[in-house]
Parts: sequence; C-alpha cells; structure tokens
Amino acid sequence: MTGKASLARSIRLSDRLIGPGLTASLALIVAGWLLPFMSVTSFFVFSGEISILDAMIQLVEAEELALAAIVALFTIVFPLAKFALAARLWATASPGDPAALRLAGWLEDVGRWSMLDVFLAALLIVSIKTSGLAGMAVHAGVYFFAGGVVLSMLLVRRLTRRLRPA
Repeated sequence: MTGKASLARSIRLSDRLIGPGLTASLALIVAGWLLPFMSVTSFFVFSGEISILDAMIQLVEAEELALAAIVALFTIVFPLAKFALAARLWATASPGDPAALRLAGWLEDVGRWSMLDVFLAALLIVSIKTSGLAGMAVHAGVYFFAGGVVLSMLLVRRLTRRLRPA
C-alpha cells in the first residue's frame, strides 16, 4: 500500500470528507457505548438505565463470559479494528492498489456484521415490550451506535469505490 499518492491526497473535494467522516463514525460508536442504551422498569419497582458497557460488565459479573465476549467482539473490537483499517487505507493506500482493494472489499463485506448488535438490541426491545413483564424505553445510545455503524458502512463503501482504478 505504498507507491503513488495516497487516496486522501488524490481525490475530489467531496470525497475528502471520508477521513473526517470515519472519525465521526467512531465518535458516534463510542458515544453509543457510553450513553444509556435502554431503561427497563419491572413491576414499577425496579428501574434502571443501562449502557452497552454496563451490560458487558453485568454479563461478566453474572459469569456469562461467552456472551460478554461475543458482545465485546462485535460491539467494541470489531468497530475499532474496522475504523483502524479504514483509516489506514484512507491515509496510505493508492487508487488501484490490489492489496488495498482486497482489504477494502473485505471490510465492506464483513462490515455488514456490525449491524448484528443493532439487530439483537431491536429483538431484545421487542421481546421485553411484548412480554408484559417489564416496560422498556430506548435511549440515545441505541441511536448513536446505530448511526455510527451505518455511517462507517457508507464510508467504507465509498472508500472502496475510490480505490478502484478509473
């Protein structure tokens, strides 16, 4: 991924937003980790807000290590790795570089798995709301996380297209 001018230096003005957009998507994802994701009220007695990080801590405390690892992998490790690889491609890859094209294509393909967390959260919300055992409210963390995932998917797709030779 060396040689000619990097993608970041060789593109049109409108595509220069890919780099800052990747940073914005990471900021949205991190906010999604930290902000309350949902609150659950059970029999009007217990009520609590929970973030993604709180949920992982609770899973570890409950000794649900496999589930905690899966959530950590898809919610934290995968988005960070995707951001790091996309940022590296943006900063160093030259248009037409076969290795960069393969990596960008792989990022685009596996990027769809990022939506797994959003899908699972939606299923959880629907199942709790329809059970009648508890009330649930969705909070900003869901929207920030989903927005960051969707934005990163769109940017990686655009990055892949820009890497293809004209």
